[in-house]
Amino acid sequence: MLRGTIHWGVVRFALLLAAVGGCQFRLNPAQGGGSGTDAASDVAVDVMADAQPAPFVLDGLRWTIPCITPLGNQNCSCATAATTTMVTVPGTGTWNVTVRIRGALEGLVYGHGTAPPPGSGWYVGGDTNGDGGDNVYELTISSPAQHYYLNDGPSGNNYSIAFDYMATFPVDGGATATFYSTGQDGLQWANYDHDGQAIRFTGVTTTPDPYDGQFAQLDVVTASPR
Repeated sequence: MLRGTIHWGVVRFALLLAAVGGCQFRLNPAQGGGSGTDAASDVAVDVMADAQPAPFVLDGLRWTIPCITPLGNQNCSCATAATTTMVTVPGTGTWNVTVRIRGALEGLVYGHGTAPPPGSGWYVGGDTNGDGGDNVYELTISSPAQHYYLNDGPSGNNYSIAFDYMATFPVDGGATATFYSTGQDGLQWANYDHDGQAIRFTGVTTTPDPYDGQFAQLDVVTASPR
């Protein structure tokens, strides 16, 4: 199923084959591509440009903090260095992007921002609230400038939490999205829930499976122009 846009490509290609001898039709400006003229070249551009909206460039990207050495009691060592991945959203305009976040993460109680809704895992703005131990998972959008945390939740557990929720945020074309994670103190809970079971999600494939450490995946569900 194509998410966030209507797939006109097959229909338009069929119309193009049927358009023999001067039959003309115009592109739908809302679908992008072309200038709205009736040239056959514009139709070809429209078919090729029948892509998902620009924010889908973020689809499937991940945060990962692998375990290094098992330490017992579902605990392991991990790297303290921060890991970042930066992606530029192409195009222009502003989008409202709805994403699904799924992951096996330890919780951290963030502060001085907002959690809509509280307890979901998503946290807007703010900071780590002085917590220098638990893992940090963050998404920063350069325009409109804002940062978001993924794992807002109770800390001090001896297991990872299976986060699975939806969130919506704005992003401008040309903005940079930065995926940031850090183990902070070099220790983390491995990929086990409170029952000692490895956390997996249908539709999220990891290597190894189950993942040896903590991870989160962002899937873009919809992207609508503002």
